[in-house]
Amino acid sequence: MARELTGAAATVLTTWTEQQEASTAAPDAGAAVLAALLGDHPASRAALRTWLRAIPRCSGAGLHGGFAGVLAGLRLAARVDPALGPLADRTAARLAARGRWRSREVGFADYDLVSGPAGLLAVLPGAQAAREHLAALAVPEGFRIGGAAPAWARGGVVTGLAHGVAGPLAVLGPGGAPELASWLVEHQETDELGVVSWRSRPDGARRAVVRRQAWCYGTPGISWALWTAGGSFAEAGLRAMDTLCAAYDEEVHLSDNPLSLCHGAAGVLLIADAFARRSPVGGVLRDRLLRFLHARLPDVLAMTDLSLLTGAIGVLAALLTAEGADLEWLPLLALA
Repeated sequence: MARELTGAAATVLTTWTEQQEASTAAPDAGAAVLAALLGDHPASRAALRTWLRAIPRCSGAGLHGGFAGVLAGLRLAARVDPALGPLADRTAARLAARGRWRSREVGFADYDLVSGPAGLLAVLPGAQAAREHLAALAVPEGFRIGGAAPAWARGGVVTGLAHGVAGPLAVLGPGGAPELASWLVEHQETDELGVVSWRSRPDGARRAVVRRQAWCYGTPGISWALWTAGGSFAEAGLRAMDTLCAAYDEEVHLSDNPLSLCHGAAGVLLIADAFARRSPVGGVLRDRLLRFLHARLPDVLAMTDLSLLTGAIGVLAALLTAEGADLEWLPLLALA
């Protein structure tokens, strides 16, 4: 299986490199992640050269498509090419000095993991301005969406790991945000399958069965954030994840982008693996999802989306990691 995965990784990186030569879009850190996992290989070196040339297209400090992601990618790339280390250090110094986020009428970029200061803190724990900003936001009103955001989120407080309060909770660490953790515990619900879960926003419609159980929203990501908070919150997160492991059903819980890191099996695989490495929970689900994704490797190779969060690169990175590859890239998902 290891040879099959490394061959698939090389194939996808080669395709990504060819596509990027004609692209004007800002790259995410996915190519750097997969190149680092593949190691010193012609496909890795070619992908990293192309990724480095594309960095100037990035904007903002976000983790996915911005310079926090560039920093994470540079640190990973430096493991293949140590000459990139000083550039990573300079990027870190510049990012640490950033600190312009709203505390009222916030949008996702003012707090979240994907585009906001939580993502910066995930890859740069010394970013004190980001830490202080997140810790100072009132719970829950400081997280109420009033700025630029999709209509479904506007006016609400979002729960999930990607765009919700679970992201800041996960990166602030044990004791860093007890009010956030308490708020999430207060808003947990049990669906008809017995899964302890959360609505995407507590004032949203209640569903008999919460179908989106993923890294981005639902039990996997939020239970992990509670685990990182420590103490009784960690116990609450562990119990919630255990209920999902007991009731998990691919036919129910995987819908759009069913293989991906963000919405699909690859993200749940990594969270199950993270729990299994630290607790009695998650091991059976991890092994089951490994089999599920291996059986669909031809579908992964056929994906036209080659990004980290929603594409083939993320799925392959998850498979390699769950089978023992390096864990250094996991801060990109707040799973460190």
